[in-house]
Amino acid sequence: MTQEIPLSLLKQQAEASGWAIFDDEADPNAPKRPRALSEAEQRWAEACARVLASEDGEIMMEGLLDRTVRREAWAYEVGADPLQIAMRGVRREGQNTIPHMLLQAAARGRQEQPPAPRE
Repeated sequence: MTQEIPLSLLKQQAEASGWAIFDDEADPNAPKRPRALSEAEQRWAEACARVLASEDGEIMMEGLLDRTVRREAWAYEVGADPLQIAMRGVRREGQNTIPHMLLQAAARGRQEQPPAPRE
């Protein structure tokens, strides 16, 4: 069973937090530098924007969200190894970043400017 989180809400949450969270330097104390996309990154971003703007792209993203962000968390087993539990969390976190990365790329492909970080 999946928890129904509307795609529009996930987009709003991603936009409200800004895109810096997905950059290599997510450290708030790191010096901020604008980074231009390479030609390959720009082409990928534009392709993401085109695909996600289509009906098929919407269906694809909904399915991806159902299989990642909206999927139920696992149940802990009594006596499970703490390292194994931690590794499951890391794996799940990695899975959950994929839809956000695609939404970020699509926004960059549409030439959207990220919102200013909240203070």
